[in-house]
Amino acid sequence: MKKTVIFYSIILICLLPTLLLRDYTPSTELRYLSIADEALRCHHLFAFTDGGEPFVDKPPLFLWLVMLGRMLPASLQHFYLGLLSVVPAFITIEVLARQMRLKDGRLMVFRLVNITAALFLVSMLTLRMDMLLTMFILLATAEFYRLYTSNSAHGSWRLPLLLFLGVFTKGPIGLIMPLAIIILFLFVKGRETDFFKYLGWRSWLFLFALLGIWFLGAWLEGGGDYLRSLLYHQTLADTIHSPHHREPIYYYLYMVWLLLLPWSLWAILSAVRAWNSDTPRSYEARIMVIFCLAGFVVLTLISSKVTVYLLPFVPTAISAIVLNNEKGNDRWVVLSLAIPYAILLLTLPAYVWLSAHEAIVKTVSDPLMWAACTSVSLAAAWALWLVCHKKVFRSACMMAVGMLLAVFLAGLTWPRINPFTGYRLLSMEAMKAARKYNTRTYVAVDLKHASNMNVFIGKEPFTYEKDGIGNLPHNAVVMTKAKNAGLLQLQDTRVVGDKVVGYRK
Repeated sequence: MKKTVIFYSIILICLLPTLLLRDYTPSTELRYLSIADEALRCHHLFAFTDGGEPFVDKPPLFLWLVMLGRMLPASLQHFYLGLLSVVPAFITIEVLARQMRLKDGRLMVFRLVNITAALFLVSMLTLRMDMLLTMFILLATAEFYRLYTSNSAHGSWRLPLLLFLGVFTKGPIGLIMPLAIIILFLFVKGRETDFFKYLGWRSWLFLFALLGIWFLGAWLEGGGDYLRSLLYHQTLADTIHSPHHREPIYYYLYMVWLLLLPWSLWAILSAVRAWNSDTPRSYEARIMVIFCLAGFVVLTLISSKVTVYLLPFVPTAISAIVLNNEKGNDRWVVLSLAIPYAILLLTLPAYVWLSAHEAIVKTVSDPLMWAACTSVSLAAAWALWLVCHKKVFRSACMMAVGMLLAVFLAGLTWPRINPFTGYRLLSMEAMKAARKYNTRTYVAVDLKHASNMNVFIGKEPFTYEKDGIGNLPHNAVVMTKAKNAGLLQLQDTRVVGDKVVGYRK
């Protein structure tokens, strides 16, 4: 336990600069904060609104956690909100590690490879409910597997509770995915008739009772129209037949290679070998492969293809690596790691080229970013040397450590990047201009998702497209892209990144 605490404390330190310094993305993170603030003002817990319009796209659990954070002192909010993804990530990794009884070197590799897999790392640093959903899905499947291996259904209330929490986090996908995993697993084992042994009528009654409480609360606060919209959007519209995120049926087959980077080749090779091997560890790895296959089938059948839905299958795919590498140092394993290491070796040269040819990279360039790229390249060179000498696990640990050091160093550069990616600094400058000219009128021209700036300025700005600038109100603070400043003829303009704040008489 002491070693575990030390390990995750070090990981948290690596993530800390990004958690504390990064601005919120306008399209999603800032929107969640805006919805949470609106719910707090209206004293709502079940029926949410976004700018006065009903918001039924997401269930309440994650928004409750965001609301709790908004009630904390300002100095703690950013750190707390960052933990909403980091803590579920740590729990997910440890639950799987305990289920697989990993120790020593295998445990270290499993933790580091998981944390540095592309989709997992990005999701840890993002204010979204996807990591929370991943935790509940894997907790539910782990609980099912515990019941299966113990040949008992005792404590079966935990399984429906975890299924409900998955639904309560992100809708039906939180129920469909674990159920598909359970059904496919039992089918492969030839025990499909045992499904109701683990989810009997008492479990379903408990699950539906919890859902009923949620729907009752939504009806009491939002009325019948809100409840109908909630049920429609969360099932038919957003899950079964969504008009959004339409992608070809093979979308996930090529996305998985990108989202497991730099461990994609290693993970896929290990999964294939686990299916064709008969060792005890390979048997456990095959179970994880079954979990991944079930998820892929479900996600492929759903019309809306969302990349982050693959997140629950990142740790299970990586499980095949540590479970099926009794002699994992042959030429194919070496090649599956040597290729991504060789590519990552080019990180520093690539950054040098971008700094010379891309204006935006040159603008935000920082010595710490150079140090971060150097860290990746040096770690890749060392890892490449280790893997060529068939020290596979040591090479993976070295590459992961280099990547985490790069995350720490690059995280310190966020103050230079934030003006180009978020609205916090733009809003601060707008508030200064509003106090100077004694106005409370804010206008956003040609800015996407500008309505969510109410999180910072306390009210929603008037929004205009570029072709509507002739109707701008007078005595207003105007926020727009820097290239529009001359067109709008603003006074006292201040550039913030690629945007500008000015006053219009």
